[in-house]
This record gives sequence, C-alpha cells and structure tokens, in this order.
Amino acid sequence: MSGPTVTGEARLDNRGELIRALDLDPDHGDRTSITDLALILRAYQRWGDACASRLLGDFAFVVHDDRTGRVFGARDHLGVKPFYYRASAGRLAFATRASAIAEVDGLPLELDEARVADVCVCALECADRTSTFYVGVLRLLRGTG
Repeated sequence: MSGPTVTGEARLDNRGELIRALDLDPDHGDRTSITDLALILRAYQRWGDACASRLLGDFAFVVHDDRTGRVFGARDHLGVKPFYYRASAGRLAFATRASAIAEVDGLPLELDEARVADVCVCALECADRTSTFYVGVLRLLRGTG
C-alpha cells in the first residue's frame, strides 16, 4: 500500500501560492521541479476534498487512496477541462473524452438515443448537463469536486 495517487490533466495558474501554502521550498527546486498533478496530490493530502476550491487553472483529475479505497475527482471552475466517467461493477473509468471511456474500462459504448433526441429539441438541450451521447457515461459538472 503506497497511499494516494493522482491521474488527470492540469495547468495550474496559482503554483506559487500553492507552494507557499503547502510549505514546499521554492529555493530548493520545488517551484520548477514539482508537476501540477503532484501539487494537486499534495493539496489533496493537506486539505482533502476542499483542495479543488484552492486550485486556479484548468484541471480534471482523480485521486485514489489505495489505503482507504476512497476516490475523489474534481473539475476546474470554468469547465475548460472535460471530465467524463462511468462507474460499473466496482470500477470507475474516467477520461477527458467521452469516447475514450471504452478504452479505459474495456466496456463497449452504447448510443443513448434519448440524449440524441434531446439535442433535436432545443428546449430540452440545456436541461440535462450531466448525460452524454453514451449510456452510462456521465460528465462531471464544472466546478465540481
């Protein structure tokens, strides 16, 4: 058991602020050597779920703590980075493209005909912000963590 790990895509705009708040040493290379995802992991270890509210930039990530089995995901406040996911049979797959979910979890994608119909009716298009064109593949709302 190694502890929490993070995967995702991130470009943080407040690296300096995070480095200071996390008590990392910018004079010994932390400012340039630590990746944005490593900063996110450190932020999660310090602030838990509240870490997402301290991040500025574009990001979609998942932290998995193999010691507790806990999984936490977050998406940036403006929704620049997409975040799609599917939970099935005790597994969670996530990607920044809905069509990539099948590559992650190995399950086929099935077209969601009801969602396609919603797109054809303008009044319904904005009603559901979490569904996608694939059955069981959902998107995380922006600013969610």
